[in-house]
Amino acid sequence: MAAWRTWPPVRDYAWLFEPRHHPVRFRVELHPQDDGKVAVLLPDGLPTYQLLNFTIWLSAPPEQEQVEGAVGWMTPPDGKRRYYLEPELANPAGDTVIASDAGGRQVRVWLPTGAVSALSSTGRYRPQPEILRSATPVVLELVYDKVDIACGFGGNPRFVPNRPADLGPRAMMDADVTQPCAMLR
Repeated sequence: MAAWRTWPPVRDYAWLFEPRHHPVRFRVELHPQDDGKVAVLLPDGLPTYQLLNFTIWLSAPPEQEQVEGAVGWMTPPDGKRRYYLEPELANPAGDTVIASDAGGRQVRVWLPTGAVSALSSTGRYRPQPEILRSATPVVLELVYDKVDIACGFGGNPRFVPNRPADLGPRAMMDADVTQPCAMLR
């Protein structure tokens, strides 16, 4: 995929969020790779919820037929594990991510509230590939409202399960409760 084809999904994602009070900015760099893919790097980092949501969006953005297969990697603030993030394509609602670590631990994360369910299956982890960095990457900006960042994930960047094991996407939604910070929106 050429770098110019990645621009619309990133731009469209950025337009979903209109900061109301306290804008917080994050740079996005697009680095074309030799295999035709584009590495999306976040030099300023990105809060956990926004990273998962961004990964899902880039995997299947609305009306962008030639963009697919986005995956990601993240290390929580404690630095103890590295997670491979993959949108759960079997979920037609498109709102869950499977996070796997090198030790075989997997969790399902339901994005609307950050609910986490441990999975008994293993084996999805993939190490991050070598990324070729362009001397002149395309640089974009994501802007969120500070309130959205504070409330987005409920403070669970290490994916500590907070729901019963092996809950499917629909069961996670049915069992979920509203987070207190949702009232701030």
